[in-house]
Amino acid sequence: MSEVVDLASIIPESRYIRYPGIDGDIEVKPPTTAQVLIMGACSERLGKKAELSDDEIRANSDRMVNAIKDCIPELKDKDLSSAVVDQLFFILSEMAMPDVAPELEKRGLEQADPKAQ
Repeated sequence: MSEVVDLASIIPESRYIRYPGIDGDIEVKPPTTAQVLIMGACSERLGKKAELSDDEIRANSDRMVNAIKDCIPELKDKDLSSAVVDQLFFILSEMAMPDVAPELEKRGLEQADPKAQ
């Protein structure tokens, strides 16, 4: 029998944030593949902003904010600052990359090992 991969071990848990004007903690669930791809594309485009027109920068920024608000519906009506957008993008990106360390450890590998790549 081949080795069983425990997928539950790589599914990220929800995170919680607080936002001014919203009572209580807001649950941030792991983003979907589509949300990750949209945010990644926006981030990549914005990383090349010297090549973009002002309209393209605005469009990609708006798309990024909308993707984040799609992930966290409680923020739909909020005007998010650039610092908040950056932090939420970081949190969501981190959640999109599963911690594979437990599975690698089972195989006797470390993340730096070329076999783990």
